[in-house]
Amino acid sequence: MDYLWLKCLHIAAVLAWAGGLLAALLALAAAAGGQGGQLSSGRLRRLAHAQEASLPGTLPYAPAAALGLVCAVVVLVVLKPF
Repeated sequence: MDYLWLKCLHIAAVLAWAGGLLAALLALAAAAGGQGGQLSSGRLRRLAHAQEASLPGTLPYAPAAALGLVCAVVVLVVLKPF
């Protein structure tokens, strides 16, 4: 019985972690797409409008890659036999 509670708490923790990661990725995607003023904090808005700031070329691919990794972690958590 304790093991089932532990596994439920573990899955809840993974979901909370994944939700926070996806929120950060949404902010990054918005900043990369030029919509950083709508969703991000003041610091990110200042960085987006700075003259010397330039975004890395791989930034548009970061949300998709991280989403794939999150899905892989969730699948491994669910499929873990014990």
